Amino acid sequence: MPVLAQRGELYATEASHRDVFHVALRLRLEDWRDAEAICDAGPRQAVWMTAWSSLWVTAVRRRHRQGQDLTLAIFGVAPSPMPGTGVPWMLSASEFFDHPRALARYSREFVGRMLERYDVLTNWVDIRNVVSVRWLGWCGFKIMETVPFGPHGLPFHRVEMRRPS
Repeated sequence: MPVLAQRGELYATEASHRDVFHVALRLRLEDWRDAEAICDAGPRQAVWMTAWSSLWVTAVRRRHRQGQDLTLAIFGVAPSPMPGTGVPWMLSASEFFDHPRALARYSREFVGRMLERYDVLTNWVDIRNVVSVRWLGWCGFKIMETVPFGPHGLPFHRVEMRRPS
């Protein structure tokens, strides 16, 4: 698979079934709780449903000297029923946050690619997922007020970003 971007030992490619499977098995606790709060089907099934409803899915991998590279995260954007609107998402293993500079660079680059296709990006994030809320704010998403969301009515923020005019 062609490399879409590279930052040190991390690189991004189009995600494979294997990438989705590996992240679903090693999902960080905060992403697990987000998925559980949003989807009654269960977190691992939510990972698969999210990935396969998306227009594109990217995997971030870490090069491993002794063979198989390790998938640290998958992310992408799904179409919304609202015209011109995409639903960005990212699911990761806890090791992904061991590489904050690469995460920062990938984030802005790929959010920019999403905004080339969509006028508006929007999604929901569990307020307990403090790292993701902070990351989304850093990326430039507007963090909306807390409201009950999902089948359990847990507190979530809606996040939104608009394409610059």
